[in-house]
Amino acid sequence: MNPFVLPRLAHSCFLTKEPGLAVPRGLRPKPLLEAFPSLEALARRPLPSDPGRWTPLGTLSLAAGEGLVPSLQGSRPWRGQATLRFESSEGQLTLLPVTFGGEGPAPVPREAPDPSLPSLTQGLDGVVAKTSQDLTVSLRLEGDPDALLLSFARRSWARGVEAEDPGESATLPNFPPRSQIAEGGDAARHRCSPTSLRMVLEGFGQAVPERFYEACRHGAFDRFFGLWPQNLAALQGYPATGVLQLFSSLAQAKTLLDAGFALVPSIRFAAGALPEAPLVETQGHLVVLRGFRGGAAEVFDPAAPNLATVPRRYPLGAFAKAWLAHRGAAYVLWPQAREGNAP
Repeated sequence: MNPFVLPRLAHSCFLTKEPGLAVPRGLRPKPLLEAFPSLEALARRPLPSDPGRWTPLGTLSLAAGEGLVPSLQGSRPWRGQATLRFESSEGQLTLLPVTFGGEGPAPVPREAPDPSLPSLTQGLDGVVAKTSQDLTVSLRLEGDPDALLLSFARRSWARGVEAEDPGESATLPNFPPRSQIAEGGDAARHRCSPTSLRMVLEGFGQAVPERFYEACRHGAFDRFFGLWPQNLAALQGYPATGVLQLFSSLAQAKTLLDAGFALVPSIRFAAGALPEAPLVETQGHLVVLRGFRGGAAEVFDPAAPNLATVPRRYPLGAFAKAWLAHRGAAYVLWPQAREGNAP
């Protein structure tokens, strides 16, 4: 396939059955667009009409060292699977499928992810370019959604972090604390992502049952609760939604927090690099960020051994490095009425 005969993709792509259908306001709230202006660039495509087959959507350019992570939001709850694939003249790379509306964990993929594109490094949730390149993006759907909004978060995967004081947060929301350790179970230590999301949903006033964790679990690996798009897909049973974005500064985060959004950053740090953390070190862990006060990042850390110690204060500089030096990824979450209202 020649990628240059396909139209270019913007940072987000709206796939619909009806041409000209407006993107629901609840999927693109104004503060999100103000924090990430690139999302204003919207491509439109018809929903694939042939279930189970690959449909090329267009081409994307990635610079060397740039990472890309996709998010999928449905305009309404639906049941099915969505899988993305990246192609160039060198080969192709298929991401893990994301299941919407399923009972229990997402099933084992029917085919192994194809790592035959040597110019890309595959992560669990996205890709990182080893060299500058153009990629064809294709989608395979199984199911019948009304409309899908596909967003591409992207930035240099590794970068320096400058000293920064974002200022005091307007408020520090009180999410109900949860400890993945205190909750226990065979897979408790692997559930930082869904435990953080559960705290946010309960902070939005939702009753979240234990089976929420199973909706976040992916069948590709044992005890695999950390696939970001799968965790976001599990939100569709609740009046809430979200996307995965890649942040560059604490000020960017503060703007969204002050507008009433919830953030769940993905952090990583070497031994002893994040004072007061319940984990000595980690290659990837998620926490709920409440805001900034008194020279510290106020978080709810699900790795705390008990509920009383879930609230934590991390020094701004150490927290910024743990979050923003690599990826800068975070769930951006907001309550959403079924009619499409949002913050």
